[in-house]
Amino acid sequence: MVTWLADALLPQTGGRLPSEGVRVLGRPVPADAAAPDAVLRQLRATGLDRNSIVYAPTGTATQPQGGLPSDGLGECVLTVGRDRFQVQWQGRAADVVEGARVTVTGELFVVPDYEWEAFELPDTRADWTVRDVTRPVPYGDVWVDLVGAEGPVPA
Repeated sequence: MVTWLADALLPQTGGRLPSEGVRVLGRPVPADAAAPDAVLRQLRATGLDRNSIVYAPTGTATQPQGGLPSDGLGECVLTVGRDRFQVQWQGRAADVVEGARVTVTGELFVVPDYEWEAFELPDTRADWTVRDVTRPVPYGDVWVDLVGAEGPVPA
């Protein structure tokens, strides 16, 4: 599931989301050699709150870059099978080596439309099918369970 900003037009179960990007907020760490390229769901705690569900995608990191020097953020693209995700973490781009296999544990968010041009993000947008919409959740957000248009994303 990804967090959808509630002020945007909300998707409907069974609908399609064309050309949306997904961001993982979490620090990339070297992947276990036996870990397959996959997106695994993990529960942190019980209950339906902002921090209860996180994901741990494992794949290949490319295009590491730093944000503004003042923000202290590192960014890269994570390729997991046919899916590509934006990754953002507190740290430096040098924390990730181009082509390294990494796992990133964190929350998933839809990338706001304005960020693609404003921050010159590598284009990782894809078409998604909405499997489920959970609302309301705390903080005014909505959780959306997405499946890649050609197959499942979360395992």
